[in-house]
Amino acid sequence: MRAGLSTIRQILTGGDQCTEPSPNPAVKATIEQSLNSFAAASTVATAVANSSTIGLGFRATAVGVPSRNLYLNPRLVSKQWNQTTYTSNFLDQFLKRTNTVSGFFIQGIKNNNYTSDFVPVDKPCLKETNLSLNFLPYPVKILAADNKQGILLCENRTRNHKIPRYCICKPATKQWRTMPNPKTRYYTRATAIMVLGSEPLRFKIVRFSERKSAHIMYKCEIYYNVRCEIFDSETWAWKEENDIRLPYGVYFSNSNHPSVASACGKLYWLLSGNQIFVFDLNNESWKIFSLPKSLCEKDIHHQLVEYEGRLGLVSMGKDEDCLELWVMKEFGKIKVWGKRLEISMEDIREREYHTCPTAFCNADVAIFKGFSRMMFYNFQNHKNSKDVPLELPFLYARDVFSLQSDFEDANFCWN
Repeated sequence: MRAGLSTIRQILTGGDQCTEPSPNPAVKATIEQSLNSFAAASTVATAVANSSTIGLGFRATAVGVPSRNLYLNPRLVSKQWNQTTYTSNFLDQFLKRTNTVSGFFIQGIKNNNYTSDFVPVDKPCLKETNLSLNFLPYPVKILAADNKQGILLCENRTRNHKIPRYCICKPATKQWRTMPNPKTRYYTRATAIMVLGSEPLRFKIVRFSERKSAHIMYKCEIYYNVRCEIFDSETWAWKEENDIRLPYGVYFSNSNHPSVASACGKLYWLLSGNQIFVFDLNNESWKIFSLPKSLCEKDIHHQLVEYEGRLGLVSMGKDEDCLELWVMKEFGKIKVWGKRLEISMEDIREREYHTCPTAFCNADVAIFKGFSRMMFYNFQNHKNSKDVPLELPFLYARDVFSLQSDFEDANFCWN
């Protein structure tokens, strides 16, 4: 996603109803000097939002300027700037000024084939913001999405093909490319994709699957054994990593697409037994850790989300009138969970009783998926900002993929 440097600076410094933050004067002076030098060096200087760890990073690129060493991110300037960039007001302006679309793909089944529909966060003002997968030559099932760069991982699951065909695509530009298959004879437990760089496009995919003999004995202990495969766009090939050994009784959700949250450059899954599995695609390592005991009560629905760039946990009882959002902060090896929000469910359940939280658009708006509608609820002013009715085949749809994308061609780097 790209924007002029003056556009980013105007939004951040209160050009349109944003409160001007007060960062460290030395840091602010350095940024102003850098921005002015970039503008003087080239009339086409741009700001590129391609940070995989925060999501709204940008780096100035100008003729003769080594952009890799001049990386700027407004979220690192001050705490107030960081909070401002997650508000509805800022993000609405950012999306409009940078010609960026943000929304969710809902996936259902029709005539034994998977089908999807795109629900934008805002009412589309341009025809091209109505994204779809109709440009693909065959029906596909969405497996995973990188919600910051607008890239989808899909597979063809039609009756004419017993073995699925994997492909990668960018719906906003209608670009797609087939890719090698992993070992599809093993049942998929979880899949995720993460973009590591944008020029050229560099991404990795991780796939966890179940061996025929799922449990093994290791050092007198029983473990749940999971295969791990990683696809790297740089080599355009899959490689098999060492198996993941999870403690006995701990496993991925039985859902076809267990919810994955991407935060701080890592991928997180909620496992059984109140365990969280984290995978780092940069160094291809993993670990698990437990939820705090205070969050491990029975009959409580948990879901991992990203909130303001951090890992969040939505906690809601079956008959409770509010949900809680807990956010995790890491201090070295110490993980601290703090309750960030309490959101009343009264207004939401008046419209549809059986709903569940899906994601957060920003710091103010949460997405709820019900049986017959999706609701964009602003919990700061307690208003339903948008209500999207659902029709067949999406009434029973459980798969919802967040996506944010610009309309510039992806510079794919494949062999």
